[in-house]
Amino acid sequence: MHRQLLTLTLLTCGVLAGCASREPASHAAAEAPPKLDASHVRAEARALLEKHRVASIGFASVRDGQIVTAGAVGTQSPGVEANEATLYNVASLTKPVTAEAVLRLASQGVLGLDEPMSTAWIDPDLRDDPRHAKLTPRLALSHRCGFPNWRRQTSDHLKFIAEPGSTFGYSGEGFEYVARFAAKRANEPFEPLVERLVFRPIGMNNSALTGRPWFTGHVAAAYDREGRVIPVAVPTEYCAADDLHTTAKDYATFAIEVTRGRAVTPELRREQARIQIQTSATTDTMTGKPVRSGPGLGWFVYEIGGETYLMHTGKDQGCFTIAVLHPATGDAQVVLTNSDQGADVVLDMLKALGADDDFVRILRDSR
Repeated sequence: MHRQLLTLTLLTCGVLAGCASREPASHAAAEAPPKLDASHVRAEARALLEKHRVASIGFASVRDGQIVTAGAVGTQSPGVEANEATLYNVASLTKPVTAEAVLRLASQGVLGLDEPMSTAWIDPDLRDDPRHAKLTPRLALSHRCGFPNWRRQTSDHLKFIAEPGSTFGYSGEGFEYVARFAAKRANEPFEPLVERLVFRPIGMNNSALTGRPWFTGHVAAAYDREGRVIPVAVPTEYCAADDLHTTAKDYATFAIEVTRGRAVTPELRREQARIQIQTSATTDTMTGKPVRSGPGLGWFVYEIGGETYLMHTGKDQGCFTIAVLHPATGDAQVVLTNSDQGADVVLDMLKALGADDDFVRILRDSR
């Protein structure tokens, strides 16, 4: 069920059919969405902070491919107010960024989405298991490698817990695997690769996979449910599945790039937004719309009554994050928090930021 996708990302973090390289289409015949009131968004965010005792909320809303509001409210760290420059650990929202780098390499012909990754990379733990030859970038980006989420769950030794390609199984290890493969194929370390292919061309100037000198004074501390700071170190080594530090505005800039489809071939953009393995098919009881969902390539894909949405969440100690894209309209919403109970506020914030009512309600019902 689609409930599995949201619940899974809550616990473990964690399309556009026809989305060719183009600017987001505006539906001239459809009723225009109401203009977003930035002051209302900030007021709603502050009310949610007080109600749920969340330290801070970073937020951004995109309408028709343009950022219409972005900022942050609350406490960045003890004695420091959150602001537009606050850097949040977005946890598994790192995965769509990794997927973007891989798809850009595929678009350049550097690698193939369906080629065996064993041609360039075999994890030493799997060298004696012939199933490593079945692993492809497509399987990794759609959580179908057959891996656990992390190898620590299998005694710190990477093992197959399912046949590659046979089923969905959320896995950070799959993203680590494809990152190593991509780095080998491109003959370039993965972190500089992401900076060259994604951050710099898109203009994500406040984003990095590991700590930078310019992080000083801007990193959001992590808070537990009692409002105590959780000691969490900024990473010194990249993780392709986790721990990207960025601002809400930067991540919204990334969302715009995904909906516009640039630097990735139209065919691969369509593949990114296609459900690679269906995990749910149901009917929304309120509207009667059919709802299908499953992993795409780096994002989770929801098809609701003919409309396609991309969604991903992130959860680590002291943070919860979510991003939603509606490529047909060029709309997107980003919500970042630095508290363990951040999941309690993100759906209300999505609504305040102008996310589709049916989609938000379906996510809410799935919790």
